[in-house]
Amino acid sequence: MRSQMSVLCRCFLPCLIFTIFLLPTSGRAQYFGRNKVNYEKFDFKVLQTPNFEIYHYTENNEVRNRFAQQSEHWYRMHQAVFLDTFKQKNPLLVYNHHAHFQQTRAIEGEIGVGTGGVTEALKNRVIMPFMESNAATDHVLGHEMVHAFQYHLILDTLSLNAFNNLPLWMVEGLAEYMSIGYIDAHTALWLRSAVASNKLPTLKDLTNRPDLYFPYRWGQAFWAYVTGLHGDAVIRRLFIETGRRGYADAIKYVLGVDEKQFSANWQQAMRNSYSPLQAGTQAAPIGQRLVDKK
Repeated sequence: MRSQMSVLCRCFLPCLIFTIFLLPTSGRAQYFGRNKVNYEKFDFKVLQTPNFEIYHYTENNEVRNRFAQQSEHWYRMHQAVFLDTFKQKNPLLVYNHHAHFQQTRAIEGEIGVGTGGVTEALKNRVIMPFMESNAATDHVLGHEMVHAFQYHLILDTLSLNAFNNLPLWMVEGLAEYMSIGYIDAHTALWLRSAVASNKLPTLKDLTNRPDLYFPYRWGQAFWAYVTGLHGDAVIRRLFIETGRRGYADAIKYVLGVDEKQFSANWQQAMRNSYSPLQAGTQAAPIGQRLVDKK
């Protein structure tokens, strides 16, 4: 499933909503001023777990129970990294499929066909559908659960305004790193291509050109590199300090290296990893050349 997913995550309504997109898109997934059409009425029930109130209407007990177990599984995993505990049960709304999810009134605005899940800040609600496979559902759930922890951690230690200091690649990249891990074939494809074309970005490039360097993929690569050097224990501190100071000052304060030197080291690490692979994957094209640059 991962190899089929091209995910671009964006933050709309600054600091209020994070979404996960399952299809590449250049348009906004949220807009206002139109009424959302409700085609059906859903008879939600509430399933209580130790850390969540799961609002659902599925009649499939096996699917419901598995979702509840995975919610608690992701909670334990993320809690161990963020060292944070929800003070009250977190609401989690799950729809039977995507067409129902698009009708949600939990947030305003239209939800596009490529939006996989949403986490909003004011009530820290996670809203998502059951996906086409268990693996896809687990991924979206794990990804959105990271956002719930991010909101809770920042609001508990700083304020909502701190999200203005957090670049999108850092927020969404962390959600992807913590839901997939540091080894991901899709992200490796992006890194390998950038090495081959000599277009490796700096952190400044990621921040200023999210249209060119997808925050999702490159943010995951950033966190994989940082945790490879310092371990997952650095995540909480670096994330909070970025909210407090901005990413450049936070990297210098927490990692002890300025942003430019960090970017240079990161780029070199990617070259060291992927350049040796190029020799074994270059092949002469088959057929007769009809058009070239000349």
